[in-house]
Amino acid sequence: SYSINLLEKIVSLIARFCKNHSAADACDTEEIVCLTHCFDLLNEATTRPDRRNQDFLAKSGIVQSSERMLKARFTHIRQLSKGDCYPDDVRKLKYMVTSVLLVLLELRDDNFGLHRDLAAVIEPGSLQRRLIFIHRWCLSTLAQTQAKDGLYPHSCNEKWECVLDEPEEEDGIDVPPQTPEELLGRFEEEVLIEHFGEAFNIVLLLLELKPHNDRFAKRLDMKKPGPKSRDLGMSAEQLTEATRRDRVASKYTLAYEFFSKWIDNVEVQLHGTVHELHFRAPQLC
Repeated sequence: SYSINLLEKIVSLIARFCKNHSAADACDTEEIVCLTHCFDLLNEATTRPDRRNQDFLAKSGIVQSSERMLKARFTHIRQLSKGDCYPDDVRKLKYMVTSVLLVLLELRDDNFGLHRDLAAVIEPGSLQRRLIFIHRWCLSTLAQTQAKDGLYPHSCNEKWECVLDEPEEEDGIDVPPQTPEELLGRFEEEVLIEHFGEAFNIVLLLLELKPHNDRFAKRLDMKKPGPKSRDLGMSAEQLTEATRRDRVASKYTLAYEFFSKWIDNVEVQLHGTVHELHFRAPQLC
C-alpha cells in the first residue's frame, strides 16, 4: 500500500486546467464543474481551520492559480450560456475560489504572517475589477438597463466580450435609487449566495488583508481626481486618462459600499488571542 497527497494532486490538476488565460477560456462545462468540486474539497479540507493544510496550500501555488481563475472570462462557457457574461457555472466556481482564499486565513495564530504573505502576492487591482464587474452585472440584470446597439451591458458581443469586462469604459448603467437592501431583499439566502457569493467573499478578503500590507491598502484607496487637477495644463490624453481613473474609482466605491452592507464582524478569543472575524450576515439579520 502507499499514500497519496490528495491536496497536492488537486492543486496540480487545478494548475493544469488554468495554466493561462487561453486554457481557461477553452474550459467546457464539465471542466468547470470539476474545478468547482476541486476547490470545494480544498475548502472542506482546510476549514475548522486545519493549520497543516493551510500552510501546505499557502505554499502550493494555489493562490496564484486562484488569481488566474478570478481574472479569466471563460469564453467558451459564455458561448454555451448564449452570451451571459457571468454564467451560473462560472459564478459557482469563482465563489468557491474566493472561499478557499478566505479559509487559508481563518483563525491564524502566526501574528498575521500569512496575511502579509498573501497581501504581497495577490494583486488588489484584480479584486477591485471583480467587485466592480459583479456590481455592474447586478445592476444591469436587475434594473434591465436600456440596451445599446442591441446589447445589454451584461450581454456579450460576437467576440464574446462584454463592456463590463473593462471598468474604465462607460457602460451606460444608471445606478437605481433603491438601497442595496431593497434591490436584493427579495432574494432567498441560497439565491443571494448563488448570485453574489463571490462579491461578498472579495469584500471579506479585502478586510482581512488591508490592515497587514500598506502597499495593498494604498492601492485600494482610490480617490477621484479633483477638479483642480483638470486645469488647462492637462493635455487631451491626460484628461482622458484622468476621466478613466475617475470612472473606475467611482464604480469601485459604489460596488464596495453595495456589497459591504451585508458584512459584519465579531471578536473571537482562541488560545488567548483575540481575533476579529468578518462574516456575511444572512438575510434574516
